[in-house]
Amino acid sequence: MKRTHVVAFVVVIAATLVLSVGTGSFTALSADRNVDIGTTSDDSAYLAISYDETTDELQLTNNFETPLTVTGIETSASVAADGVQDELAVSKSKAVALSCTDDSQSVTGSVTVTAEGDDVSVEVTQDVTVDCETATAT
Repeated sequence: MKRTHVVAFVVVIAATLVLSVGTGSFTALSADRNVDIGTTSDDSAYLAISYDETTDELQLTNNFETPLTVTGIETSASVAADGVQDELAVSKSKAVALSCTDDSQSVTGSVTVTAEGDDVSVEVTQDVTVDCETATAT
């Protein structure tokens, strides 16, 4: 019986030592990483947007690797847009005609385009100055 007590005592001491000593794992880590962040021009963006003042059109180009569906085109109060509310294929472009909503000679405003695709969504805004003498409201 004495031998059993000694073995049990040794097991209890060994278990206590194992539980009281760390296992070598850690709970926190700090690391320094270098990150370079840059912006790209509107022409190179995932949804590229460019404004042609001679035709008063926005040109939308899909630079994603998936087709996009234009889900909304919002304009400031003085600018109207004949929207492209359909699919924009990969690497393809479509034009959005802009016009004036008042009798000014020219109006400055903004156009915001939103689009969605497979697991992606994008919103871009372009400031525009529309020549009201050449662009008519529709």
